[in-house]
Amino acid sequence: MSIGLFFCRGHEDDQSVLDMDALAHEFAGEGSVQVHDHLCLTTAQRQLLGSVQSGELEGVVLATCSPGHYGNSLRRITVERLRAAGLNRNRIGFANLREQVVLPHRNDPEGALRKARVLIQTALERVRQSHVMEATEIAPRRSVLVIGATIGGILAAYRLVAKGYKVCLIDESEREEALSKLPVEDLPIASLDDASRMTFCFGHGLADSNGWAGDFTVEIRNVQSKRTLNVGAVIVAIGEDENPDLTRRIHELLLVELGMDGQLRPLNPTNLFTETREPGVFLVKHEESDDATRMRTAAMRADSATTALAALLDRPELYHDIAITEVNPDLCGACGTCVKTCAFHAASINTALDVATVDVRRCKACGNCVTACPAAARDLITYPHHYITRAIETLAGYQRCNGEPKVLCLLCDSCGYPAADDAGMKGCEYPASALPLNICCGGRVDTQYLLHAFKCGFDGVFVGRCHDEHCRNIVGNTDMDRRLELFRASLRARRIDPERVRIWGLSPNEGEQYAEQVNDFFGYLQDHRGGG
Repeated sequence: MSIGLFFCRGHEDDQSVLDMDALAHEFAGEGSVQVHDHLCLTTAQRQLLGSVQSGELEGVVLATCSPGHYGNSLRRITVERLRAAGLNRNRIGFANLREQVVLPHRNDPEGALRKARVLIQTALERVRQSHVMEATEIAPRRSVLVIGATIGGILAAYRLVAKGYKVCLIDESEREEALSKLPVEDLPIASLDDASRMTFCFGHGLADSNGWAGDFTVEIRNVQSKRTLNVGAVIVAIGEDENPDLTRRIHELLLVELGMDGQLRPLNPTNLFTETREPGVFLVKHEESDDATRMRTAAMRADSATTALAALLDRPELYHDIAITEVNPDLCGACGTCVKTCAFHAASINTALDVATVDVRRCKACGNCVTACPAAARDLITYPHHYITRAIETLAGYQRCNGEPKVLCLLCDSCGYPAADDAGMKGCEYPASALPLNICCGGRVDTQYLLHAFKCGFDGVFVGRCHDEHCRNIVGNTDMDRRLELFRASLRARRIDPERVRIWGLSPNEGEQYAEQVNDFFGYLQDHRGGG
């Protein structure tokens, strides 16, 4: 496979820690290698896209900053442009040389260099080992569900109707109660009541959701009946602390992440504060303040959300990656374990064929069913089993210095990996021999990966996952908790101290806690050398 490896020199002071040109020279034999001052600048982008469009490259590794920046910041445009140029999403890899190498190891350039090498090798393995991810092309629906008859919800609905969208606004309160909380004299209620493209459903709540950006199927219901709506996007405009049960339901049904304050969390509070990690779901957060400030803030957020929404739904077509679990029918025994495990009701049994099936509109590729399957009949397209085992082996190639412990850090997409990024951004230091491996969810951690890590020479395994009740995949961390005794029993059976595995709950902004726990874990491992 022809792979392009693109290095970013980044900030000038980074070069004192990691010489990107020298590092790039080491990998000259791995494929097409380029070094740029900044990969996000026009010249670098044109060369990157040109190499893909010309057919020279089948995969790309970006040796630069965190992959998180390519998902929750404006750098995600780079990934969108690569996909538009014809590159499969699963053939785009990242070696995080800034947040998890340069920044936390400024005082250990030798360790940083050794760590950078294995992270690049792991990213190359990710591209080589990954499956081709299928995609579906859809014509986005020009209809929107707005949840919450708040100031922001009303203003967002008004702007969308004016743009020609069909809008359904739901609120769990009855009309009179909902409107009594609003400054109705300053809101276009009457105009919306008379708009043919506007529907109010007071006394209705969200009951179910499936699909993807451009084509969601949602179910709303009240005490008497239920309705099914097909919409292209959803705007959530509920009040802070107004209804914790509703917040929880939106988290579980629409996969909007929760912050440590229990509130719905935007994709990026700085520049993408109305977007969420779930494409097609937008936030117009309502906050209590004086009336004038509340109205201005709500109007600004409604404008931002509707502008971003229109940029999505006004496209002639949208591409959705089918990131699901695969089922091997030769191994599947139709036992139904996956059906019981899946929190999204994406698994079912085809009784005619005696095999498990996957609902592509519901599957979130969390991997919980893969770990739970007793026949090893399932695998993830995005994090296939052979990649994870190969990545563990590759990271184990880190050349330790002075007998320092070597730790595999299994970090979940939603919280663990962002927390490690945050540690680097905050200048928190920890040993360079703490080697990160990004996984989709804590629920994907399997006993065999822990055992494989120890077999490959790791002294410890640190698992950074979401806090309880904050898991993006709803039950990933609780499913993992159910396997803790199995972890411990398997380790004891092999005379491995169970304390050599540390599991810790993190949120994305808890970089200090990540560094503190990793440092403490290293201290434990150093104090208990030879203890099994």
